[in-house]
Amino acid sequence: MSRSLFAVAVAALMLGATVGSVAAESVDLSGVVVIVNASQGVTTISTAELTKLFLKKSTKWENGTAVVPVDQAPNALPRCTFTDKVLGKTPSAVNSYWQQQVFSGAGVPPEILAGDEAVVAFVKQNVGAVGYVSAEAKLDGVKALTVTQ
Repeated sequence: MSRSLFAVAVAALMLGATVGSVAAESVDLSGVVVIVNASQGVTTISTAELTKLFLKKSTKWENGTAVVPVDQAPNALPRCTFTDKVLGKTPSAVNSYWQQQVFSGAGVPPEILAGDEAVVAFVKQNVGAVGYVSAEAKLDGVKALTVTQ
C-alpha cells in the first residue's frame, strides 16, 4: 500500500471513530430526566428511539414488554423541554400530530399525568412505562436513562 493511500485510510478510520464518539454523547435535556420502571434492562436511549416511543411508532421494548409512554400537561415545563429537545417539535405540533392520528383511527396519544409525582408513581407501577420529570423529582422506584443523540 502506498504511503498516501495508507494516510487516507488512517484518516478515514480516525474520522469514523470521531463520528461514532460524537453520536454516543449525552443530550442536555435542561433539567428534565427520562425515567423507566426499575426492572427495565435499558440504561441508555437515543432521542430517535424516544421519539418513536412517544409518537407510538415503536410499541415494544427490546425485551418484548409493551411500551407505555406518559406525558405531562401540554404547558408543563418538563413537557415543553422534552418536546423541544427530544421530539424536535413544539407542543402544538405534537398536538396536531395526535389529532390527525386520532381522526384517522391510527392511534391515541400517551396518557397525560399531572406532574412529576404522578409520572414517577405511574412508571414505578407499570413495567413498560417511560416518562419524563424535572431533575428535582424524587426518583424512588424508577430508573433514570441517559439520553443520547
